[in-house]
Amino acid sequence: MSRSSPRGNSGWISRLWFAVEYNDQHSLRALLAQGINVNHAFKEAGHRRHNQTPLFISVAKNNRELTNLLLNAGSDIEYADSCGETVLFMAVRHGKMPMVRLLVNHGANINHQNKKGESVLFDAVKFGRKDTLDYLLSVGADTDLQNEDGATPLLLALELYDNTCRLRHVTTRRTAPSNLGDIISTLIPLCSDINHQHPNWGSPLRIALAVETNYFRDSLRLSKMLLQHGAIPDRLFFLRFGGLNASTSKPGSEFFTEKFFNLALAAGASLQREKTWLITVLAEMPQELAPYEQLFNDLLEKSMSPPSLQNSCLIYIRKTLHGRLWLKIDTLPLPETIKDCLKLKF
Repeated sequence: MSRSSPRGNSGWISRLWFAVEYNDQHSLRALLAQGINVNHAFKEAGHRRHNQTPLFISVAKNNRELTNLLLNAGSDIEYADSCGETVLFMAVRHGKMPMVRLLVNHGANINHQNKKGESVLFDAVKFGRKDTLDYLLSVGADTDLQNEDGATPLLLALELYDNTCRLRHVTTRRTAPSNLGDIISTLIPLCSDINHQHPNWGSPLRIALAVETNYFRDSLRLSKMLLQHGAIPDRLFFLRFGGLNASTSKPGSEFFTEKFFNLALAAGASLQREKTWLITVLAEMPQELAPYEQLFNDLLEKSMSPPSLQNSCLIYIRKTLHGRLWLKIDTLPLPETIKDCLKLKF
């Protein structure tokens, strides 16, 4: 692509690209005044700029002045490149918050999905852009979008967290963002489908339990938070928390203890959902589990107690206050105790 050679529209295009590339605002304004096509896409297979418009260059260079000029001249902010990504993806990936705000203020679609089905929220998770993630959530980013593999941003964050914890023990190389725990804690309260199952990974609670029972057994912070916000304990929950060996279906060293069941109850889990399975376990393993039969029955009775029902009501309120409204609870003219209840802080 030559700097000169002003042959018709192709010459203008050449000069436009150089003007943006080298921040030549004088030439850019002159070209815009002549009516140049600001949405011309560079076509050269294999080139990193293939199928990108000049707006991609200005965003990649984090040049907000040029970006404003191009947008005001009619640049298509929703134009997608070969990967199906808009300029907002580039800004989020690079962690340029002022540029992200500029593009959103110009109407960029924060829930646009690329060819893999991922929105910019997925990139904020993958690159550990916590500040960007907070901003995207505050302006209505959808936490329940699924990519082509069936993962939501929360499931992706948990899977990355699992991989990071496992690899941390065999290598010092940074394989994923170090702030994934904070990112996960932010996403959990905003997911309306907290029990969405990934075809291979399972539910968020299942992944969190796998990570925390192996590496953070003393706190189980994320598992408790998921339970508080409506995650439904499945059979694996009781296998892990009760100490039952999943491969042999025989009690492990910890057996079924009241501590683990009370954790689920305190978090608002309704053991009635697992009543059939628990009774079946008692029936199939009478000798091994006979000492715990009374404990099981007592806990099943507790599962529909007033405190458990109260927690269920709070979870329903939280789901009603989904997304941006949930984030505004602190601004409501209510006592702090009520705000804490709405936010499920016990």
